[in-house]
Amino acid sequence: MIVEVIKVLLTFGVTTFGSAEESTLLNVIQEGKREHYELGRFTRRRYQDFLPEKYSREDFIVWTTNTDRTYMSASCHLAGLFPPVGEQVWHKDIPWQPIPIFPSELATMNPLFVGCNRYSTLHKKVWSTEEHYVQIDRENQELYEYLTENSGTNITSLFDAFLIFDALHIEDRQKHVLPEWTKAVYPEPLSSLANELVKSFSFTDEQKRLSTGPFLYFVIRQFEAYLADPSSAHKYLQFSAHDFNIASILNTLGAFEPPLVPNFASTIYIELREQNGTNLINVYYKNYDGPEQIIIKGCDFNCNLQDFKSIVDNFAISPEEWYQICETEVTD
Repeated sequence: MIVEVIKVLLTFGVTTFGSAEESTLLNVIQEGKREHYELGRFTRRRYQDFLPEKYSREDFIVWTTNTDRTYMSASCHLAGLFPPVGEQVWHKDIPWQPIPIFPSELATMNPLFVGCNRYSTLHKKVWSTEEHYVQIDRENQELYEYLTENSGTNITSLFDAFLIFDALHIEDRQKHVLPEWTKAVYPEPLSSLANELVKSFSFTDEQKRLSTGPFLYFVIRQFEAYLADPSSAHKYLQFSAHDFNIASILNTLGAFEPPLVPNFASTIYIELREQNGTNLINVYYKNYDGPEQIIIKGCDFNCNLQDFKSIVDNFAISPEEWYQICETEVTD
């Protein structure tokens, strides 16, 4: 039996290089709205025996990072998740109701580079000193030169190449005809490089701690609070966040091999279940298909809550700890 769910939702996004047509950007945004609306409807069906049909602030709460697209994604998702019913219907032709969306505490679900100089420094250090990424740059110099020559953008790094991949991926999703030169690089090898890029956000243990630690701390405390007093805790909690948040959470849980760029409107469901008097954690990931079961490294799919706490204990840190660590400089 499910007793509480915490969900991380990936926003729809737009990344462009060169001069992008306004119609392309509009189509991406419209497609993203539809995807999140349909994901809301999917989630409603998935949890129809758990979630009340009517929205209630006592049962449900949603947070978002402070970007336009994450607020927009959350709004579209909520339209599918909680359409108005009964006395909540305020207009017969508009199956929508306003639901509050709250800004997330920076440490709990942050856009990584924001608010933590230490993390930013560590990430740059991974790219410049970790042999895995140094070798990727070394082996792809000819590719970078090819991209520079044909894209009109100076490409010198894995991150630069990722931006090209992202732009081509969006154009491809819109069924636009890609330039002839892209056939030599898209989908491969750019797709594989993009997968390596998203893993770099949580490549080391300290990166995992800074990118996911406060969120995991929140998850544990939230489940403990619910078990202590179910009447005072929300049943369903949701974060609207980014691809690197999704990737970093999966990587920290030991479930990101091989790495794969999260698709728009991908989602992690973290469920607390009670089974024969035992509290269990189940994790599901809905990316291109799914949702698929996620096996946490060091645990079974039905992961005992105490085992889950022990596994993530090396990474979970309080927001106060996060801010303190972020203020310290990287000296080695």
